Amino acid sequence: MTRRKKRAADTATGMLVVLTIAVGLPVNVVSDYLPSVLTDHKAAWIAGLATVTVAAVWLTWLAPRLAERRARGKLFQVLPVPKGWIPRGELDEVVQALTGAGSRTVGVTTALWGAGGFGKTSLAVVACHDRRVRRYFSGGTVWATVGQDRTGAEIADVIRSICETLSAETPQMTDLQQLSHHLAELMAERGRMLLVVDDVWTSAQLEPFLAVVQRSRLLVTTRRPRTLPGGVVKIDVDAMTPAVAVRLLGRNLPIMRANLRRQLLEVTGGWPLLLALVNARLVEDVSQGALVNAAAEQAVARLRQAGPAALDITDSGRRETAVKATIDYSLEALPGERRERFLELGIFAEDVDVPLEVAVLLWRGTAGLTLEQSQTLCEELAGLSLLSLRWVDGKHQVVALHDVLRSFARSEHAIDPKRPVRGRLIHKNGERCRFFGASASAE
Repeated sequence: MTRRKKRAADTATGMLVVLTIAVGLPVNVVSDYLPSVLTDHKAAWIAGLATVTVAAVWLTWLAPRLAERRARGKLFQVLPVPKGWIPRGELDEVVQALTGAGSRTVGVTTALWGAGGFGKTSLAVVACHDRRVRRYFSGGTVWATVGQDRTGAEIADVIRSICETLSAETPQMTDLQQLSHHLAELMAERGRMLLVVDDVWTSAQLEPFLAVVQRSRLLVTTRRPRTLPGGVVKIDVDAMTPAVAVRLLGRNLPIMRANLRRQLLEVTGGWPLLLALVNARLVEDVSQGALVNAAAEQAVARLRQAGPAALDITDSGRRETAVKATIDYSLEALPGERRERFLELGIFAEDVDVPLEVAVLLWRGTAGLTLEQSQTLCEELAGLSLLSLRWVDGKHQVVALHDVLRSFARSEHAIDPKRPVRGRLIHKNGERCRFFGASASAE
């Protein structure tokens, strides 16, 4: 029996009980079975009992629906707001696209598109946390990350997991199309819901999620606008405006000279990822005793060693060079062996949160680091904005790399097949935990 049928059966049973009691009382009044003090005013009693009956039936029907609405309103499975988030003008545009045209019965798909590192995922996360969006989607919000390498079978697992979250039951079906329609039905049962599908690369990856837009709404992030179907509200997430970029660059720093700030904005091109990396390095330098202007001068000089054109984000062919120059600048704050540890994180699969204990196992195998040393290193890398270290379910810490940084680490870390990182199987408590990733394909 489905949850909807069970709810209908329970409601019908409750209404039958109430009707039995409510009908029995007027019958007794009319039949003079009750004392005369109660039956002298039969018309008033019957009218009153009829009113109570209607109210009781209505409350019996309404109560389970109110309880379900309260329960489903608590469903909010979205990543936390990025630390140090700087508000962007695009946020209002996203919120309006998600909550507009409220009278329409058909769902709307909104897409955030742009190059990696421009803040599509962060903008989607903040939009989901926005009180206007949370109030509008009374049924809740759920998040799914796709990634470049996910196949149809893996996407089916993602949809199955969402269905289990919504219904507390694991779907037994295996057909991807059936799963997508089942997801759409579950979301429709809960009322107005939002599904976020992050980091879509192909139309085939997106198609299974489109069934939900018949009655719910969909928010997609992608680098490839050609993957999007027609009728989608597209929002281009590009370079930050100068005002927002200045705030991000100067976060937690003393005021620097205007000409230095302007030069740093030029070499980073308003790219949020690069701005965050440069800011983190400057904060680190200042904490070590550097004057902010001296640290900024050094940053400009080092970033321009590759040439200003190499850091021009309007030239799509040079973006990898821009990333390399900026990440190298941030990594210079680390000793050589710690830089190597960061690059080793590139062996993990894209769009996967790596449990901290797995990173500890990796570094124990490659460099003999202890648990405390690995935790300290993760905190240091997080302080330089090279990775994110966060808690999941309030119990476990995970390490997350932006896919641009992961790609950089993979390309920079020329792993010798004889070294323990490639294809390494790590044994833990008698179980074998395999590293999956582009550079860990060989056994």
